[in-house]
Amino acid sequence: LPRVKAEMLIGDSHGLSFDYLRFDEDWAGSASGDTVYEGRPVSGTITADADLRLEMARFAYKWWMGKEKNAFGVGLGAAYLRAKISGSAEANLSASNPVENYSFSGSAEGSDSVWAPTVELAWRHQLNEQWRFYVDASGIKKNGGTIEGHIWNGAVGVEWFPHKNVGLVLDYNVQKIDLHRNGDRTADLDLKLKGPSAFVKVRF
Repeated sequence: LPRVKAEMLIGDSHGLSFDYLRFDEDWAGSASGDTVYEGRPVSGTITADADLRLEMARFAYKWWMGKEKNAFGVGLGAAYLRAKISGSAEANLSASNPVENYSFSGSAEGSDSVWAPTVELAWRHQLNEQWRFYVDASGIKKNGGTIEGHIWNGAVGVEWFPHKNVGLVLDYNVQKIDLHRNGDRTADLDLKLKGPSAFVKVRF
């Protein structure tokens, strides 16, 4: 998944954080078969494809506490969510006695976006000038309106800086997305993303 994260420290205790990620997945399938309809042999094939794109951006203010090599952060902010799904399908049927061929096709798409509050928690431990460990957790909750649901995220990682301003970040991240769309056409999105991530980090 493409992802961009940024943090800025203001003084000793205040900071701003930004996080953006995009999930984009395609599905495609086909099926074929034969049957008898009203006494006539019928055969056909159907193909379908769909694309789901989910974008999420979070911006939060963080208050940092701690001393020496440990720091704890609590953040409050806002998150922007946008989901879009599109799909198409095509079917081809043929019948005998007499021979007849039929073709059907169609496509559709829909999208929604919403703002929601977010809460963030963070812990940083500096082992030395080159190594630092961290734990991040965040939650987004939206009640009422067209989109309802929640998103929570947790990550455990390590930062290594062989140079003063450029380093490598490795972490293991788990993200649970559970959203429901209200209205004339309802929809549910239940998605769990987990696995390792690698980042190049630049600090000033």
